[in-house]
Parts: sequence; structure tokens; C-alpha cells
Amino acid sequence: MQKRNHILILAFVAVFSCLTSQAALGHGELRSVTSKDGISDLLVNVIYKDSTGYVWFGTESGLDRFDGNIIKPYHLESESKTSSRRVNAITSGTSGNIFIGSNVGLFELQRGSRKPLRLYPNKITGRVSSLVSDCNGTLYVGTDAGLYIYNERKKEMDMQLVVPDMLSSSNKIKALNLQKGKGLWILTQREIHFLSFSKDPISSYSLGKDVECSHLASNGPVLYIGTQGNGIIPFNTDDRKFLETIDVGNNVVTSISVTDRNNILVSTDGEGIFLYSPADNVVREHISTLKETGRLSLRSNSVYSTLIDNNGQLWVGYYQSGVDYTPRNNASITLYSYPGLPDLGRMAVRSLAIAGNSRLIGTHEGLFFVDEESGNVRHIRKPEIKSNLIFCVTYWGGYFYVGTYHGGMYVFDPASGTVRKFGPPEMEGESIFDIEVDANGCLWVGTSSGVYCFGKGSDKPIVELTSNNSHLPPGNVYEIFPDSKGRIWFCTESGMAIWNGHVVSASDFPKGFPSKLKIRAIYEDSKGRLYFVPDRGAVYRSNIELSKINTLGEGMSQRFKMSTFVVEGLDGHLWIGTDKGLCHYDYDGDCEVINNLDGIPAPVFTLCKPYRQDNGDIWFGSANGLYKLDFDVFRKNERDQVQEVCISDIKTNGTSIIHLMKAGDNKMIVNLKNEQSDLEVNVANFNFCNPEFFEVEYFLDGIDTEWKIADGANPIHYFNLPEGTHRLHLRLPGVPGSEKLIVVKRSGSGLWLYILAVTLIIAVAVCGVVIYRFRINIAKKNNIAVDSNVDDDDLSSSGKRKASYLNTRLTDEECKRLMKRLEHVMKTDHPYIDPDLKISNLAKKVDSTAHALSFLFNQYLKTSYYDYINGYRVAKFKDIVKELDTSKYTLSALASMCGFSSRASFFRHFKNITGITPAEYLKSRQV
Repeated sequence: MQKRNHILILAFVAVFSCLTSQAALGHGELRSVTSKDGISDLLVNVIYKDSTGYVWFGTESGLDRFDGNIIKPYHLESESKTSSRRVNAITSGTSGNIFIGSNVGLFELQRGSRKPLRLYPNKITGRVSSLVSDCNGTLYVGTDAGLYIYNERKKEMDMQLVVPDMLSSSNKIKALNLQKGKGLWILTQREIHFLSFSKDPISSYSLGKDVECSHLASNGPVLYIGTQGNGIIPFNTDDRKFLETIDVGNNVVTSISVTDRNNILVSTDGEGIFLYSPADNVVREHISTLKETGRLSLRSNSVYSTLIDNNGQLWVGYYQSGVDYTPRNNASITLYSYPGLPDLGRMAVRSLAIAGNSRLIGTHEGLFFVDEESGNVRHIRKPEIKSNLIFCVTYWGGYFYVGTYHGGMYVFDPASGTVRKFGPPEMEGESIFDIEVDANGCLWVGTSSGVYCFGKGSDKPIVELTSNNSHLPPGNVYEIFPDSKGRIWFCTESGMAIWNGHVVSASDFPKGFPSKLKIRAIYEDSKGRLYFVPDRGAVYRSNIELSKINTLGEGMSQRFKMSTFVVEGLDGHLWIGTDKGLCHYDYDGDCEVINNLDGIPAPVFTLCKPYRQDNGDIWFGSANGLYKLDFDVFRKNERDQVQEVCISDIKTNGTSIIHLMKAGDNKMIVNLKNEQSDLEVNVANFNFCNPEFFEVEYFLDGIDTEWKIADGANPIHYFNLPEGTHRLHLRLPGVPGSEKLIVVKRSGSGLWLYILAVTLIIAVAVCGVVIYRFRINIAKKNNIAVDSNVDDDDLSSSGKRKASYLNTRLTDEECKRLMKRLEHVMKTDHPYIDPDLKISNLAKKVDSTAHALSFLFNQYLKTSYYDYINGYRVAKFKDIVKELDTSKYTLSALASMCGFSSRASFFRHFKNITGITPAEYLKSRQV
């Protein structure tokens, strides 16, 4: 067999790989899992991802499970203390159990179990090299002593020799490959064999005495055989013939697999990873320790295992360096790059201006000008300008105006590529924080000494404002904002002021307005609402008249230490820059954070003002480059499916007890002994993002007063848990439908039980007396109703409401008449569409009282007011689905049409009433 000549192919790769690298194996910085993260051994021989989402590492020392946050090791027991416990193969069984093939035998880890159990130690006494499951209960086990076939249901293990001679090297199996419905391909040291399911004799095909085989993968009818010195040998299973050997660049193959695009992923011992395309006969990509701009770079070229999972993430296991994996990619948000432009992913982008096909990007390393029409790229820095730190860039009258840190202001001419200073001499050494153009075409500049205003085409200011000649608060002027009422806002280090066209005012703000805060950004949306972003704390929102002001987003100040900007999308939703990524804020106030969790490596979005294009695409500056949001792609990929919280482990007093838990639908029950007062809960991060960006909300009844936030780097922990029953609620932030419940029952001492029993007896006796007297009083009152002017919303507790409607007695005939009026109003006026509808408002519409309606709902209809109203809202949703093309609306918009106050409320009540989620209902309608 002749080896293919890949000199031309590899030359082609050098030109073509930059176009295919992101599509093939991802991009960005690889994340590492090493001994500091708890991996049991730095030699990682196999990587496997199960259907739940866990990633399993087979190492030199045993088995590790990775949930995205922490690694949980599993020890493989062996009678020999000196033999290697190296794991060679991992696969799943039919019930979620994990099978492990190791140098000491075959093991099974049952779901929830603490340790793997060895299977058939008297039969399988040595190395297990390969495992293949047919997903129907049959497991094929390749060993050094032949093939074993395990029936999971019957718990039976049968042996199958490849050749009759038990000592023959043909019974030393290297790899297995299942050909569904036909048979099993078996790779041994120098042959490939086929075990037919039709009971035909095993057929064998020799590769030659000089070939040592190691790995096997299939792509259609072709098997790809990895060798220990002869590259890759293809074998056509239809013709039963070997094809020409493939030389990818290194002939020592350590693993081989097929990607979702039918490419062959080959790892080698010494040259890293190769991606080979059989369709084009091309090595599309080579990943190694070589560092190239925009390309993946390995920590070692000795790669022992690879995996491309169902999310398209590449996992790399090394000889002695642990594991690396690529971040998850988000199709809607991409890092901007352009030929000739340095890797912006390694720079903080502080400012941006776009004019047609031209982009001027301000960084901490100067200015980068890109003209995508001509292909011109220019880097402007010292000494051409006085400072490399660019604070702001604005396009005005065909030129780019640039503000720097302690370097003054410049004008860049995109036509000639020249740069010149701008402004009076006193501006030369100043810091220029913001440059804005008002409705009259004037240029306003905020500096470290005050504010300047320039007319069209002039370097001489027509207005100069400082704290000495006006009421401008002292300090740096960070933000200038012209609003729709013609006012110019000035945000300084010590507070805000407004220019009304003649004078500066800093004292006419209403009570409660954040006029004294250090505001770093102001934004006005399409509805005339103003947003004020302080240096720290929550974002403020106000109407244009400044008469109504509130903070944006419940709990946002708890989740984010810093917000940097606000911008509105074409759909009216808001995008907020934070220190933990981008916050997507919808109509209902639901906040979805898009960051490292979704494949964006940028941890912090800077004060760079976003730029929204006419098609809705938005550009954002971050601490790790310039990103563009593709609006159409984002809308198509908007998450309507409710995600779940996955609990990976529960510990008490440092010991795992998850295997003792009783689990049901979204609920787990944990029983603790009296001496077990410490509770630790670990949550899986199946996005495999940086743990500090993975967040979960939690709330323990009776202990916590509000939802708390925990990240993946730290487990949820409670110390000195009181005796009794506790309910721990967990959910993804802002996603009520993702909630999981852990019921923790901590037993008490014998004395406590005795005291509790005595207390219960006394309580029952007291309740009996109270109920008896209450019934007498009710009878004496002879069914007299309470004052109808008392509004239900004014009652301070559920106890008062209950007492009120119990005192309101209606006969069956009265209930029927009231019910008839109520149904008429609901069907004709549709009051339930009002999200703020109260029972008192509804009572007025039916000419009754709130207490009479309470009696009707609770005593006659045996339901609650809220369940009754939300039942109509759910029915309205179903009617809308029948009548409208719902693909044009988000679920949040549909919920609003029906009267639900929030997306969370909609999901909760819809599932309570129908038993399924809104998304599931929509899918059922499409079938």
C-alpha cells in the first residue's frame, strides 16, 4: 500500500485553515482541567460524555466525573496494589449506568452509587481495551483474552474467541466497532475481524506483519484504523478491501474519532491533533502547541484522547497534562476580526465608531482603523498620538473625533488616513471622557476640567463650562447626553447637572433622583424613558419628565457589581453591560445573562457605548475584544425551552449522601440524622463555562428571607441546620420553571420528640376550644355580612381575608346569580387581560363586594381567585394559538396578551393548569 503524498494538501491547509478553523474545532482560549481542579491523574486515556451531560475522564489512576464545576473521582478496587488502574474505555448502559473498561477488568457504576463494582472478576481477569453498547441491553467487551458479550437484563456474560487458539494474538482485542443490524468489527494487533449477527463464521483480514493497530472509527462504509507507526489505514466494509494509507503528519495515532461533519479527528503522540476530511482528501486543520493568532493552541503535543461532544466542544486529554476543552460557541455573538487586524480578543475595547464600511476601534493599545471596502487596516498609537488609552470615539461631519487619557483630543480623516490635534491649547493634556453631537449639530466634549461645545467645522469652543463659571459639579465629566427634550445632561464625578440651552442647573432634581451619584452612562429608549447607569449599584429608570423613577430589575444589584451601559434592541428589549457579561432584559423584567456560560469569553463589558445598526445588529466593547450580536440569529435561537437545575452531589459533614436520597419529579428528599447538621449542595454546570460565571438562585424556607445567588466555584452551604423539615429551592436565575426542590428532614433528639408531643396535645386542646367558641359566635351572628365598603386589598393578612369571607354567607341561589353575572363579565369584557386586576376591581364590575366574590370562589367553586382568573388567561392563550401565527411572537409577548404580569407567572400557572409548559403545548399543536 502506497502512502498518499500530502505535501500539496498541507500547503493548501496553510491557506484554507483560517476559513475553516472556527467551523471545525472552535476558537478562543482552551480551558484546562488539571490536578489543582481535582483530576485523579494527569494522563487522560479516554474522554466520554453521557446523555445526562456529565463528562467522564479515564485516567491512569481510575475514573473521574466532571460536572463543569467540580471533579468527582471514583476508585477502582483491585487485589493488586502495583498494577495500573488505567481506564481504557467508558460507555453507558440502558439505565444510565456507566461501564468502565480498565487494566484490572470490567466495572459498572450504577446511577447514584458511590463506587464502581467489578463485574465477573473470575471471567474477565485482565485488561479491557474497548466497550461498545448496542443501546438495547447488549454490551460488547474487548479484552486481551477475547470478546465477551454481556446481557444487561439477564445479567449474563458469554465469551467469544476471535480464533480458536486462546493464546493467539488475534484474541488480543484493541478496539471494537458496531455495524448496526449486521455485526461487530473487531480490531486486533494485526488483523480486523467481522463477527456477523447472522451466525456466519468470523471473517478475518490481515494488515501485515509490520503493522501494529491501536484504534478504530467508522464513517459510512469505511473503517479508519489507527496504528502505532503506519498512520491511518482505511478499510471498505462493502468491498472488504484496504484503501491507501493516510499520512496526516504523524503516524503514531493515539485516538481516532468521527465528528458530526463526517471528518476524522486524529490525535497523535508528538504532533497534536489533525482534522482530516475524507470527502476532500484534505487535512483541514492541525492543532498543536504552536501559537497562532485566532487559533487554538495546545499545552502539549502528546495527545492521548479527544472528543467533540454534542455541543460542538472539543475535549483534549494529554499524556501528562490533564484535559483542555474549548468554550461553548454562541452563534449569535461573534468576536470581530479582520485580515491584518491584531487579535482583539487579547485587548480591552473602550470605544467604537462605525461609519458605513469604516470602523474606528479604541483600545488600551491605541486606535485601529478598518476600511472593509478597501481592505485598509491602520494602527494609530504613540508617538503619532500622545496617549494609547482611547476613551471615546465619535463620527461627525465625515471625520472621527477621538478622546484620549491625558493626551487631549484628535481628529482622524478616514479618506487621507491623517491625524491632527483638535481643540484649544488647554485641552492638550486633558483626559477626554466623552464626545457627543446634539440635535443642532454641535459637538459637546466632557473632559477632566469641564465641558466644551464646538460649532460645525470649528476648533474654537462656543461654550466653556467649569465648576468655577457655572453650577457644573466639580471633577471629571464622564458622560454627556442630549435627550429628546433638548436638554444636555452632564455626569461628573460628584453628581449630575443639566444644560437647558442657557445655564447649567444642578439643584432642581426631584426627591429620590440619583443626582448625586457618579453616573457613567445615560440612555433614552424609544418610549422616552431615561436610564442612568451609576459607577456601582442598580440601574435607575425614569420617565422623561423625571416624575417617576425606579431601579431596573429585581435582584440585579445582587448579581452584578457593576453595570456599564444600556442599549435597546429592535424588539424593544434592553441589553445591559455588566461585569459578568451581557444582560438581556425583556418586557417582563426577566434578565437572561449571556456570557462565558454561552461561549462568550469576555467576563467584563466595558464603558464602550454600543452601536446599533439599522438591521438590529449591535456592537459591544468588552475587556476581551469587540463583539457583534446578530439580531436575526439571536431571535431564532431565543430560549423558550425551560432549562433545569441538575444537582450533582449533596454532602453532610463532608460526606456524600446523594446515593441515599429519594428522588421524584423535580423533588429530592434528604433524611439527616440528629448529628448531621451541615448541608452542602453542588450543582452541575453542563455548559462547562468558567464556574464563576455559572449562577444558581437558592432559597431555604424559614432561614433565608430572599433568593440568594451562588456561583459554580462555591457550593451552596448551610451550617448548624435546625432540626425539623426544611425546603431548599434552587433555580436558574430568573427562570422559575427550572426550579428543583430538596426537602431536608433532620431528626431531633428523644427529648425534643417528647416536648413536641406534649406541645401538640396542648395545641390540639386549645384549638378545640377556639373552634367551638368560633362556631357559637358564627351561629349568633345569624349570617350577617360585613361592611361591603371594606376592600379586599386593604386586608393585611390571609387570616383576615378568610375571616371576612367566612362571615359573608351566600345561599346557593345567590351564588348561582353571582356566578352568572361573573361569567358574563369575563366573556364579554375580558377583565383578566389586565395584569393588575384585583378582586375588588372585579367585584365592582359585577355589582358585588370583594368578600362575596371570595365566598363564591372559596366556598362555592372550591378554588381561589387567582386560579380562577389565570384559568381564563390560559384559555385565552390557547385561543390565540389557534387564531394567530405564533412564530411572529415570543412567549413573553403572548403571555402579556393574555394578562400575565410576567413570563415566570405565565409558565408557572400554565403548567399547574395543563400539566405541560407553554413551549410543549406549542410543539404539540405543530405535530
